[in-house]
Amino acid sequence: MELPAKTRPQVITTVATQPEERTGEGELPGLMARYQLGEAAAIEELVRRLSPPLLRFFAFSQGSMAEAEDLLQDCWLRIHRSRQTYRASEPVLPWIFAIARHTRLDAHRRRQPSHVAGGSGRRSSRNLVHSVADGVRWIRRSDEHARATSGQPA
Repeated sequence: MELPAKTRPQVITTVATQPEERTGEGELPGLMARYQLGEAAAIEELVRRLSPPLLRFFAFSQGSMAEAEDLLQDCWLRIHRSRQTYRASEPVLPWIFAIARHTRLDAHRRRQPSHVAGGSGRRSSRNLVHSVADGVRWIRRSDEHARATSGQPA
């Protein structure tokens, strides 16, 4: 028996629409508790469940998927090192994504050139103008902008 050309079978799919449905967030605190106790199966399950959303988080802000995967590996290393700081009374995902956010920020800072004498790689919040030339260019631009908006000749 053939179906008429315009009639198609109705396909019903169940799609997890809420983050807690996709990651099994209700089970994450138990997995974290088991992971803190050293159970290898718990970390394997956490990695299986949380790597896809973490990879999407990193891929969104990175230039390449390879960079995103590197950040994912670094993030899991940081999670491992700080696993004992997780409090069972708190939700897991905000704790994990706070580590991911710091991983991404640290990677961004490492890519920025250092203008601080000595090359320490850290910028002082007090040192907003990193060189005399940058300061002169900034002053010229602000003076030109002030003249342009006030109607004074250049």
